[in-house]
Amino acid sequence: MERILMTQNEYNNGTDYIVVDGKLIENKDSIMQYNKEFSDILKWKKLASDNDIEIRKNRNRILFKSFYNENDVVGRSIYYMYLIDKDSDYNTLIDFLENDSKVINRTIDRMAVDRMIETLKKNQNLKRLLNLSILLIVIGIAMFLIFKK
Repeated sequence: MERILMTQNEYNNGTDYIVVDGKLIENKDSIMQYNKEFSDILKWKKLASDNDIEIRKNRNRILFKSFYNENDVVGRSIYYMYLIDKDSDYNTLIDFLENDSKVINRTIDRMAVDRMIETLKKNQNLKRLLNLSILLIVIGIAMFLIFKK
């Protein structure tokens, strides 16, 4: 499971921090290579978003996009984007995000992320229930038409 964390540095001078699988990447060529991983995320399916957090999915990859608790030297919020393969439950993914963020001395708002995950789970359960309801209605109509004759 590859994990890529991209965030602006505290000086917001165009240089990003890249943390891959818990290790800070300092080689400029590698940084550019990992930056490309984020180039088409706007095309990804948006699973959930609010003013604080956005979650997107593409195949088996999940993207968390939000802001750290820390601010840059001018006092602005510091953004991050976290790309991870979805092989685990959301709590494990968030644990990875927290640990990878510690590499660059940053912290996330765990409560806000947990609220978004709960909203996402409720939405997924609602979609399943809606799909099941539609399926039952279709089966009911089919049974009605079969036995009507």
